[in-house]
Amino acid sequence: MEVKQAEKPVAKPTQKLEKKPVKEEVKKEEPAKVVPPPAKVAPAKKAKEEKKQAPKVIWDAKDTEALANTKDPVEAERLVLKYFASIDVDNSGFIEKDEMITVVKSLYEIEISKRPEFKDALIRKDPKIIEAIKIETEKIALDTIKKMDLDKDGRVSKEEMVKSIVLSK
Repeated sequence: MEVKQAEKPVAKPTQKLEKKPVKEEVKKEEPAKVVPPPAKVAPAKKAKEEKKQAPKVIWDAKDTEALANTKDPVEAERLVLKYFASIDVDNSGFIEKDEMITVVKSLYEIEISKRPEFKDALIRKDPKIIEAIKIETEKIALDTIKKMDLDKDGRVSKEEMVKSIVLSK
């Protein structure tokens, strides 16, 4: 079976070509896309996001000395809240295990670095000393949380810290 191609008509020079109407492609307009408005952030979530952007609170030796020496419960509470804010790095309103471990580790390293026998080991990052610090600081942090965590939820709230420190003075 042979397939023949149709021959194309060739215009003769004397013959007029008829103009055939050219079909233009008409673009159909797509219906306008409906874009939903930006999602509203729940007030509690928005407040939490704003808290996370709060500036870092610095606790220093002067604050520690002032807290240790104050007899004024209002001043003591103000200082405890400042201390709390310096530990609560995620601004959740609670001091969680990891945050407590971080602060205890920092304080522990400062204290043992004053001892010559540990200072060099810390500088060298001696694995035995680093592991011992990790174990000891976790133990201290967990004990501290256990003592301060009055409602036993595994974390320390501002109120629990204030009660634990101010009322123990």
